[in-house]
Amino acid sequence: MNILTINNNKKGCLWFRKSNKNNLFGQGCKLIIQETNCNLTRDFYLITCDKGGDLFAACSAKNNLYLFNIGKNFYKHVVSFGSVSILTMAFSIRRRNELLIATNEDLVHCIDVETGNTIATLRNTFGSINHISLHSAGHLFITSSRDGGQLWDMNLFKKKECLGVDRNDVELTQIMFLPMSDNIVSIFSNNTILVWSCSTLDCMYKLPLDSSVNVNNTFKSTKNLRYMAASLDGKWLAAVGRCQQMYIWRMDERQLFKIIRLPGSIGYVKKCQFINSSFNLDYTVISILTSEGSIRFFNIDNCNEMKSKIGGPDYNKDFNVKINTFSPDKRFNSYQICGGSFQDESESTCKYLIAVSDSGQIFVFDLSFILNCVNKPPKPKVKIIAQPKLKKLNSLKTVLDDVKSKNSGFFIDNKYLHQIQDILKTYKELPAKYRLFIWRSVLRIPENHEYYTALFDQPIHISYQNIAETFPVKSNKHFRALQRCLSALTYWSEIFSEITYLPYIVFPFIMIFINNQLIAFEIIMTFLINWAANWFEYFPNPPISLLASIEQIFMMYDSQLLNHFIAYKVTSQIYAWSLIKNLMTEVLSSSDWLIIMDHIFTNKISFIYCMILSYSVTNRCILLSCNSLKDFEYFFQRKNVINIYDLIKNAYKIETFLKNCNIETNINDKLNVLMEQPKIQYIDANVPYPIFNKYPSFVVNYQIEESKRLRKEHLEYLEKKKTNELIHKSSVNRQIAEESWFRQQKLILDAESERRKIILNKENALEEDRKRYFKL
Repeated sequence: MNILTINNNKKGCLWFRKSNKNNLFGQGCKLIIQETNCNLTRDFYLITCDKGGDLFAACSAKNNLYLFNIGKNFYKHVVSFGSVSILTMAFSIRRRNELLIATNEDLVHCIDVETGNTIATLRNTFGSINHISLHSAGHLFITSSRDGGQLWDMNLFKKKECLGVDRNDVELTQIMFLPMSDNIVSIFSNNTILVWSCSTLDCMYKLPLDSSVNVNNTFKSTKNLRYMAASLDGKWLAAVGRCQQMYIWRMDERQLFKIIRLPGSIGYVKKCQFINSSFNLDYTVISILTSEGSIRFFNIDNCNEMKSKIGGPDYNKDFNVKINTFSPDKRFNSYQICGGSFQDESESTCKYLIAVSDSGQIFVFDLSFILNCVNKPPKPKVKIIAQPKLKKLNSLKTVLDDVKSKNSGFFIDNKYLHQIQDILKTYKELPAKYRLFIWRSVLRIPENHEYYTALFDQPIHISYQNIAETFPVKSNKHFRALQRCLSALTYWSEIFSEITYLPYIVFPFIMIFINNQLIAFEIIMTFLINWAANWFEYFPNPPISLLASIEQIFMMYDSQLLNHFIAYKVTSQIYAWSLIKNLMTEVLSSSDWLIIMDHIFTNKISFIYCMILSYSVTNRCILLSCNSLKDFEYFFQRKNVINIYDLIKNAYKIETFLKNCNIETNINDKLNVLMEQPKIQYIDANVPYPIFNKYPSFVVNYQIEESKRLRKEHLEYLEKKKTNELIHKSSVNRQIAEESWFRQQKLILDAESERRKIILNKENALEEDRKRYFKL
């Protein structure tokens, strides 16, 4: 396996020995590139390939631009952009040393990748650029933004035309040149696809979204298109988006050729790209990047044979090969195919597939090896005579492999959950490599993109517009994700607009799943529906019944420590509720918190309260030495040195104690709230999110109305304050003007008086001269 770590090197070789096509899991991976050895930071996030087939550029999270040449076996650092982020890139077709780069400053830079110098800088007037497309001849390029596109002259680096969007409710999703033609294709947020003439900019025709082809009636076509790709000969056009369909058009006939239904395990398609016919294939191949992070290849020429398989259980027969990063918690988020230019037939071969994983690593695949897998004959069908008994699973990897082979949704049922619990009790924690994947599988996260988008497309709720004042976050990316998640939860259930401690519950999951906010949102929703179901019964007060049950268990398990608490007036709101409402994030480090969540998610719902009590029991000696209420409050509000494995061990002891002890009738009634928790309620796939109304609605409605009234009064107060400030400012300005006028008047009067004195002196002198004259 060839792994290249750049570190701070400005240039170097990609590999020092000849690579083997089968050296990485038999999937033709020639090279893995990473900027640093640190796994905590994301290295690369953006790539673009040259049409020649050997050259590609990559941008790292530190905004460093690197150039990689696979054919000549070298790489080099081109330029660093500092704090300026790169949004998209594209190589020039005519001059291979020129690279177009769009930044978050609404600028397009043309960089010479050989010298690192800036050739030209262009300003975009339509906001952030999300796509750059070049004309097949290479003399024009077009940039795409939400509000419109701009056509540029590649030779003169001047703006030729602006293509704006007139309607306010429609945004431009993507605009691109159609290969081997003089046409422009654009797709809008309302799923309208228009074809324009590049020379006259007149709309030529509109591509239909409904077709007479025989589409399977077992599914409803949902149009939510976001990305387009065209074949290199301009014959085919594909469109994908946040839906489970892929639309294929024949551009020579201007007709919709096929609507392809994707497998149920794929929520949507992030990107698609055609592969040219240089591999001597008898059919057209299109590659797609799915929401599950894998790249698949699909044959569109034999659609007639696949119509009956669309949406069926044997959809894997349609997809001949699948690429992934060989790890459930690392997925591809971007890819591009090197090569595919018709300018030079010698360079028209698609040689490599370059992909970027969520962790920021670049994977270089040999495309010829991958497509050879497509031509392999299917495996022979055999009949199983006898099914041997399954052996005891002795490792976590064996359990997960068994789950994947038998469950396309990667959901862990009770059979495998018990095995994971046994592994957890032995090794105390899940490996970081599989942790997030197991969480998603245990909680059965469905990834309902449609209903998630409906909540997140709403404007930021007024309750969380000023969340930065009460819950500041250093990273703007994390803050925006937190704010949008809180707003979506409020639109889902009104009570979350009044929960002041909700950010403490939400933020840890946002930090963990920052690259997939959908999974973070649905995990938080699952947690609130199940583990936090009884927390809001007495809102805005703490859950009294729940805390009473916890106190009763505490009395049975460690009466001495509880009596010490009672002696210093330490209630369950201090030693229990203060830990529950923030999920112990204030008293545990991030690594320790992940470990206890491993046990909470894989056990019964009531186990979280055993973990809460275990925190006091584990710190028993320290707490017995405290002799004031402030000391207790301080202890339960800060991080303390604690052995996390002792905490987990005591939690399991408390759980075992509750199972084995003989509880009297009157005590059992108090513990019903805690011990008889219902089974976990999972979120169903492809249906609206469940209703959350386990709270006193009249209290919440009253508080919401009071909040609205206070906001209205606050706005009125601010308006009056602004008016008073304007009046005060006007009066001050008037006073200053009056004082200035009086000063000017005084100066004028003083000047007038001085002038009168001068004139009077002159008249006296003339009078004396006149008298002397008469005397003579």
